[in-house]
Amino acid sequence: MQSRSQWSESLYRIGGGLGFALGPERARVLVTAAHCLPREHVAAGAIADARPRYDGLVASLAAPHERAAAACVFADWVGDIAALQIAEHASLAPASAFQLGRAGPEGRALPVWLPSLNGAWFRCDVRVTGPLLWLTNAACDLVGGMSGAPIVAADGSAIGILCACDASKRGGGPNPSLWGNLPAWLLDRLIA
Repeated sequence: MQSRSQWSESLYRIGGGLGFALGPERARVLVTAAHCLPREHVAAGAIADARPRYDGLVASLAAPHERAAAACVFADWVGDIAALQIAEHASLAPASAFQLGRAGPEGRALPVWLPSLNGAWFRCDVRVTGPLLWLTNAACDLVGGMSGAPIVAADGSAIGILCACDASKRGGGPNPSLWGNLPAWLLDRLIA
């Protein structure tokens, strides 16, 4: 996706935060921060059910009153990242999605984009340290409810998700990179 208006079409409200559609149509998932999911399926740091279903968890930013069920296909409660699939035949099935991108080289500040709660986009910088991303110099405050938002590279690909901010609300981390925190089986589906 090339334009920020197209990026907003891939944003969703998931639980108490945001999420976004990722990957090709045949393997598309919604990615969010694990702490945005209801906790009733959590057992000793893992998913208790094989694929817990969350009724009414997902809404698009464009139609917030229309909600859909989603099944959790992956959750890492320590890494704070989760992937969901919207129930088949749901009218909220994502029409567009981000492509999976890789974070840049370690140590350098790289320009990225983040969505606000209403879907407007603002600039920020990211530093890569292994599988984690640290945000700095955000043009807007990072506030509650933004967890699960995509961290989008200059080329329009999603490289991570927003999970943590610092006291200044203009940066923070650690935030999980997608390549460093999604499991290999899911990465294979998203790039195949």
